[in-house]
Amino acid sequence: MKTRSYSKLSASLLVALALTSAANAAFINGVISFSGQANLDSGLASATKVVSWTAVTADIPITGDFLTYVTPGHTATFKNNWSLNSGSLPALWDG
Repeated sequence: MKTRSYSKLSASLLVALALTSAANAAFINGVISFSGQANLDSGLASATKVVSWTAVTADIPITGDFLTYVTPGHTATFKNNWSLNSGSLPALWDG
């Protein structure tokens, strides 16, 4: 009976060790751009979130680690109801 308990405990510890030691992350290097349309919840000056995205695709430049997985024109899916938590924008760019 004790041998069976020790075997189960040993197996559980080995599984836990394998799962925790495999959780290392690697740095991602490179640049990726996207093009498409963001549909806002109100006008640009008062918008608080993007309610949906339309026709979003990868665009140039694509460099570094992204080159292996993405090509220009590759369809991308962005999460709807994306918050613009930065506050209101007086202008989108200086011109």
